[in-house]
Amino acid sequence: EGQCFFGKTVTVQCTRDAQFIVVVARDVTLPNLELQTISLLGGGPGCTNVDSNSAFAIYQFPVTACGTIFMEEPGVIVYENRMTSSYEVAVGPSGSITRDSHYDLVFQCRYIGTSVETLIVEILPLGNPPLPVSAVGPIKVIMRLANGQCFTKGCNELDVAYNSFYTDADYPVTKVLRDPVYVEVQLLEKTDPMLVLTLGRCWVTTSPYPHTFPQWDILIDGC
Repeated sequence: EGQCFFGKTVTVQCTRDAQFIVVVARDVTLPNLELQTISLLGGGPGCTNVDSNSAFAIYQFPVTACGTIFMEEPGVIVYENRMTSSYEVAVGPSGSITRDSHYDLVFQCRYIGTSVETLIVEILPLGNPPLPVSAVGPIKVIMRLANGQCFTKGCNELDVAYNSFYTDADYPVTKVLRDPVYVEVQLLEKTDPMLVLTLGRCWVTTSPYPHTFPQWDILIDGC
C-alpha cells in the first residue's frame, strides 16, 4: 500500500486491492471548509463520505468508481479523481454574502507493476480561477448610511432602508442609542466577479483615525 500525507489537512492512500482512501480536514482552507459540500467527479453508491466528524471526512471507494479517470502511461496504470467544494451564496433582502472557501484537489493512484504510488495535486482551474484564500494587497471600499423610511401603513422599515442614502451634505447624522443604523459597504473597482467582501468587525469613532477611543461597534463577528 502507498500513502501520501499532505500536511495535517489531506491524506490519500492507495490500497493493493484498488481502493482510494481519502481523509480531508475542515481546516484545509481558511475560512474552514464545509465538509458536507465536498463532491467527487461522479456520484453513485459509495461516493459520499463513509465517516465524518466535526474535523474530518473520510472517503473510501474503488479506483474504478465515482467518475475516476483511467489513464495508461508506459509501465504505469493511473487512476485519477477530483475533490471539489464551491461557494454557497446566501441571498437576502440586503444583498448576497458567502463565507465559504473554494477547494479543488486532484489525486491519483499509480500502479507500477506490483508496487503502488500515490500522487495528489492541488490545481488552479482554467478560465477565471478563484483568488487565494488569503493575500495582502490594497482594496477600495465605500461605506454609506442608508436613510430609507416607511411612509405607508404596514411598511417594513428594513425592506425600504436601502432605497436611499445620506449624502455628504447630510452629515453629521445624529442618532440616539438603540436607533437602528443601516450600513452598506461596497468593494470598488473590482475586476474579479468571484471576489466577495466579508466583514468581521466594524466600529465608529469620533476621530478619523480608526484605532482611537472611544469606539462604538456596529458589526461584531459578521452580525
